[in-house]
Amino acid sequence: MNLNFYAHSVCKHYDQLFLDSENLEKVFKSGYLLSRRKLNMSEEMSLYNGMDYISLCDLACQHEEYSAYNMYIKRGISLLFNHDIKVIIPKIVERSSNNLQDIFNMHRLGMEEMRYTDLHDEVQIKDMLSLEYLEGVLLSKELFYKYYSDVDFKDYLDYIEYLLELYNYKVPIINLDDGQKIDSGKIKKYQRIA
Repeated sequence: MNLNFYAHSVCKHYDQLFLDSENLEKVFKSGYLLSRRKLNMSEEMSLYNGMDYISLCDLACQHEEYSAYNMYIKRGISLLFNHDIKVIIPKIVERSSNNLQDIFNMHRLGMEEMRYTDLHDEVQIKDMLSLEYLEGVLLSKELFYKYYSDVDFKDYLDYIEYLLELYNYKVPIINLDDGQKIDSGKIKKYQRIA
């Protein structure tokens, strides 16, 4: 698999996939990934990347056990972006850091002059990211089957393909497990036995 991509998790966990599918459609419809402030979310919903920044996983990095890849990308549906986009590389704060100033800075939200993270493979974008840089949709077929059936997988792929066509994104759906393009037309749909 070509690792020269950034990935952003849209649906965070497979066990909530169908609940989160609405997020995927909203992103495709708007044409942008937006920060929490641009989405008019309350500051109580703000995480380490603050109200004004969007987190991405750099797939070219080595992914340690505690990483954006393992915590977000591997567990849900992600959007792939061209590795040539301009990103902010945050200062790494080790999880075991005793530097109280670094820990405080990481938790200060909306900070402009320096960005902090405890995930070695995280990069950030300020405010918004246009889907003109979209290169694909990424999901793990193996993890999907852990929570759902073949029927659900075929239906979900059909749904993603429908959204891509509806909003005119000509990008592939890629299986995270092997880096291969997934074509829902080649997946046999089985009937459930009642």
